[in-house]
Amino acid sequence: MKTLEEKLTHLSILYTVAASIGATTSSDEVIRIVLDEAIEFLKAELGVILLFDREKNVFFIKEKIGLKKEGIVKPDEWLIKEIVNKEKPIITSKETSIFLPYKPKTVIAFPIRVKNDIRAILLLGKINPLKISKEEKWILTIMVNRLGVALETSGLYRELKEVKDELIEKEKLATLAQIAQEAAHEIRNPLNVIKAGMYLLDKRFKSDAWFKEKIHRMEEAANRVEKYIEELLGLSRLPIFEIKDMDINKIIDDALVEFGIDRLFGINVVKNLEKIPIIKGDPDRLRDGLINIIRNSYEAMNGKGRIEFTTKPSDGRVQIEVFDTGCGIREEYIKDIFNPFFTTKKKGTGLGLAIVKRIIDAHKGEIKIESKEGVGTKFIIFLPANA
Repeated sequence: MKTLEEKLTHLSILYTVAASIGATTSSDEVIRIVLDEAIEFLKAELGVILLFDREKNVFFIKEKIGLKKEGIVKPDEWLIKEIVNKEKPIITSKETSIFLPYKPKTVIAFPIRVKNDIRAILLLGKINPLKISKEEKWILTIMVNRLGVALETSGLYRELKEVKDELIEKEKLATLAQIAQEAAHEIRNPLNVIKAGMYLLDKRFKSDAWFKEKIHRMEEAANRVEKYIEELLGLSRLPIFEIKDMDINKIIDDALVEFGIDRLFGINVVKNLEKIPIIKGDPDRLRDGLINIIRNSYEAMNGKGRIEFTTKPSDGRVQIEVFDTGCGIREEYIKDIFNPFFTTKKKGTGLGLAIVKRIIDAHKGEIKIESKEGVGTKFIIFLPANA
């Protein structure tokens, strides 16, 4: 029979786990807390928590103690198969590849459920044989149940935050659309008058080289204002106008032609375009988005380097990659790169990539960016193949 001291120790452990879990919404922190407490509770030398990757249909090592191993667990690992099939804790002396090169005499495995599905597994290893009591098994069961609830809660918290961020973004875009339309109307009329006046002055003083150079600078400034207005309106408009069949490979070729192949002189353009399905969308708007990405790459490379286009099928989607060997983006800037008006360029408006994201979102797609300063940047776009 357990002594009163042992029972109080068990209750103290449960209280510590519950209090620690309740104090955070971070799933990573919850996982660390449970693994630390479980290791300490059983005095185990080895501990691992595996998480299930639904997209790849595999378990991977999320947190570990006593091991250097990382990455995906082999799909044919017998212990994973057994615990998923039996859906209950397993205590065994049989060897498992998960703990290699160590060969613990006792392995304890607990499934962790999230919404009734096994989404994680707690594994503990003891170098020496160990017999676990009912009370100890009960304590571990409560720990993993708390972890399952915490993982579900953190998932709901994350989903709620994403919905909130999306609503804020939509509200910002709606406000921006109204400002853009009003600004375009207020600026365009006087801008047209200025440009007409510059045209007449150019004709009047066409033989005066000094005057013509000044007029040319004024025209460039007026054109920059006009381009800015067009970008503002581009962000405020509904991105998709006409749904048609889209041949992504052809759209990439068209985007390069429209941007200007001659402008890419000195840049090595590489195309790795696989055979991919025709999908539905607005080819003109998608082409505009790709032109903005090409322009971004072109400006990052300063006239030399490589820009590489890749297309391939990807799990029911079409994947487009645009990689450049430009200056890259600092890590702390990446999270803001698609936000309107965010720019790292001296003369940038911060609207080009925001427009790209809006176009991809309107196609029910996804865009990601990978970048390393001094190495280059890769844009990765996913579009639904059945869109």
